Amino acid sequence: MSRASVANIESGRQNVLLHHVYSLAAALEFAKISDLLPALSKPTTEEDFDVILSDETMTARGKAQITDLIASALAQRGSKKAGS
Repeated sequence: MSRASVANIESGRQNVLLHHVYSLAAALEFAKISDLLPALSKPTTEEDFDVILSDETMTARGKAQITDLIASALAQRGSKKAGS
């Protein structure tokens, strides 16, 4: 693999080819290629965050709707990251 290829992979301009993944795992003496992958992050749940609103007139229902919206957006973001 050329230096230019490594630089492009590191900067995200080029994908890593499967045979390069196997070669890299072998060179690093990893038992499995999955050892090259980052650990999966724990999914965010509603209990993991608390919405702090500056508007004191917000009803409990409104706060629940905003919390659900944020949780939904975080779940979609997490599923997109997992698929990339």
